[in-house]
Amino acid sequence: MSDALLIESSKRRKQPVELKDDCCMKKPKIEADQTIESGVLCDSSNPSTEAELTNKVAVQDDLKTQEVSIKPDLKIQTTDTQSLLDKIDMKSTSLSEEQVGISKHINPNLPTFSAILKHRFTDFLVYEVNTSDQVIRLRDIGDPRPSKGVENSDKPAKSQLSVPTEWPEDADAKLETILGKDKLLLLQKYVSHGPPKKKIFVSNEKKNGATRAFGVEEKATDGDKISKNCNELVDSQMTPVKDATIESKDDSLPKSIVSDPIDSKERRRAFHQAIRELFSGRLVTEHKELEGGDSAIEISWALDRKNMQRKPKQIDVNPPYIHFTLQKTNRETQDALSILARLLHCHVSRDLSICGTKDKRAVSCQRVSLKKGRRTLEEVWAVINQIKKNRDYSNSDLLKQRGDKGIRVGDFTYEQDPLKLGQLNGNRFVIVLRHIIPPEPEILKEAVQTLSTYGFLNYFGMQRFGTTAIGTHLVGLSLLRADWDLAIDLIMRKKPGEAQEMELARSVWEDTKDAKVALDLMPRRCIAERSILQFYSKQTAQTDKCGALGSIPKNLRMMYIHAYQSYLWNVVLSHRVELFGCSKPVVGDLVQINKKDVSNSGDASFDLGAMEDTESDTLEYGSAPLVKVLKTDKDCEAYTIHDVVLPLPGYNIIYPENELKGRFLKIMRQDGLDPDNLYRRQAEYSMPGTYRKIMHQPKDVDCNFFAYEDPDLPLTQADEDVLLGMELPDLEEWTSQSAEKNKSLAMKVEFTLASSTYATMALREILKSDTSLALPLAKPPFTNSLNDTVVFERVPEIPEHEGPAKRV
Repeated sequence: MSDALLIESSKRRKQPVELKDDCCMKKPKIEADQTIESGVLCDSSNPSTEAELTNKVAVQDDLKTQEVSIKPDLKIQTTDTQSLLDKIDMKSTSLSEEQVGISKHINPNLPTFSAILKHRFTDFLVYEVNTSDQVIRLRDIGDPRPSKGVENSDKPAKSQLSVPTEWPEDADAKLETILGKDKLLLLQKYVSHGPPKKKIFVSNEKKNGATRAFGVEEKATDGDKISKNCNELVDSQMTPVKDATIESKDDSLPKSIVSDPIDSKERRRAFHQAIRELFSGRLVTEHKELEGGDSAIEISWALDRKNMQRKPKQIDVNPPYIHFTLQKTNRETQDALSILARLLHCHVSRDLSICGTKDKRAVSCQRVSLKKGRRTLEEVWAVINQIKKNRDYSNSDLLKQRGDKGIRVGDFTYEQDPLKLGQLNGNRFVIVLRHIIPPEPEILKEAVQTLSTYGFLNYFGMQRFGTTAIGTHLVGLSLLRADWDLAIDLIMRKKPGEAQEMELARSVWEDTKDAKVALDLMPRRCIAERSILQFYSKQTAQTDKCGALGSIPKNLRMMYIHAYQSYLWNVVLSHRVELFGCSKPVVGDLVQINKKDVSNSGDASFDLGAMEDTESDTLEYGSAPLVKVLKTDKDCEAYTIHDVVLPLPGYNIIYPENELKGRFLKIMRQDGLDPDNLYRRQAEYSMPGTYRKIMHQPKDVDCNFFAYEDPDLPLTQADEDVLLGMELPDLEEWTSQSAEKNKSLAMKVEFTLASSTYATMALREILKSDTSLALPLAKPPFTNSLNDTVVFERVPEIPEHEGPAKRV
């Protein structure tokens, strides 16, 4: 075997071990040939080197630690709860980059710039790039062309439509227990009467035409009238006219029968099924909510309301899925999907799918797939645009104003397969940075050129760790340590800078522990908090901490764990740049050797602090890629820095064979974790691990510079606005005279990134500034002096899409 060690990580999976309690923490199992040294399992049959042993037992001295007994003969070092809480700066409203391990740049010699990011939603445009490298843009928002894939079967005979339905023999026995005698008698009468019949009304114009057709001429003399015989002749020969018919009414029978309230969901389901079986689909049942909120069932004839005939059976030959482009503005991806699901009366996770999540405070375009069922393109388009719901809203109105709730759809097609997470090549970004200080476009061009040529350090961005001072990685650490009390405390405690309604709900919980009251106050977007409160509101005592955490959606719990892995990865990447730089591989590095892209965790747009659901952005582990340990300088010469990967720690990976391994192990032990024992019986609390490239090089990088005075001036346009005919103001290019006129400098930068990379980390390499401040900021004083100090403060968002905006 060559000196280069090839290891397939999937073969290194550890076996599950016993648990410390009923939840997740496990007891390491000691084999006969293992010994204990400083709380670390050692294999006596394979002695470690002195350096490796030092790495295994290294523990930071200044941390307060306590010994937690797991077995009489085995103890591990773990950080106490207070030491973990000491990592939280409750005076700050958010985390800093340094707190999550982000501290290095590729070219630190360039000066630092300050800028305003995401002042307007259109300052941050995100376009999905599919697997064919096509940039997804919203191109057509009009009515889709009529479907050609639906064929009508033979129409039912007229006798089937007009003859009253016979009452089935076993109907009484199956329906009386649910309907009751009175409603059952009314239904019998309703059925025996048969479907509603039609009554014909013919206009004078059509009747006159008919008299001429039958050879009867009407003379237009004063006082002359069409004879009675003529009218009878015409009426007897006229065929029904579709647009001149109305339903005949029987005052003794309603148009439908509504049952008494049926509380049991099982009884309602049984009743729906009984009606279908007894009447072979000629009667339909629908859920009906009564005034008091009770549930009932409405029974009616299965008729087409337009022509009072049963709809002919249709054979759908179209593919089973409908794909369309979704443009969303200032909405979480999951929130937008939830809105679509409510409109379409479908399930979010079962019927709708996407390739990846996108930023909230942005305008983004991506493809969505829908399991269509019996729906057509036209029906889905009309339902989402609420054409039938709003009587005063026509198709032409869609081309005059923006979509409701910041959502616009278009480009509908039938497809054979659904979309899947990760089924994309990346995202195209168009980003505007406003009020750049100092206004030095030439230096900025050099920074952009560095980004294009060398790339940027592929850190997990600040979005990964939430938007408050309590990072999601700390919640993940508490879960890995099975510290359920601390995990709940970190999720539920007050956080500086939060919205008033969230602060009020947290205060009620902290002061009273009244779960029901706090639940009523907690905003719906707070998924984790509401899950815990809902669990406790159904319990007599608040003692089941593990159960409360288990009520949080699984994917969200997994994201807490992934955040801790991301924190470790960031810290070690900074350590590698400090030790070895970022220009070439070094001995001991890991490189990927298969063609498959390194599996990365997280999506560039994921913001856990504002998540409303967590269906997306999960780690895709699958089979880990093959990696190679660079053993010699000759090995290093065969690869570039862009081939180097670092592991996200877990039981299914290997570590670099240099100082970086010791750094990984030391941090985990300081945090109270056993690096050799990262498997949990509950998969969401396990750390399988994967690999991530340490650098990323953007594609198709470009930048432009503009001068402006109006701080709210739009500098880019969303696709929807272009299709609506809204014009972008004339933009002034930056010149040497712009600074003299005291104008502000803006830069529009564009680039394409692979999936799972963070655009804010690319911007960080350009500006050399802390992206934890990359939130909507106040308008700074318009000064170009290099000596002036600018203080940024948060301000409310600009309501660009609060309701449909009028056409300009």
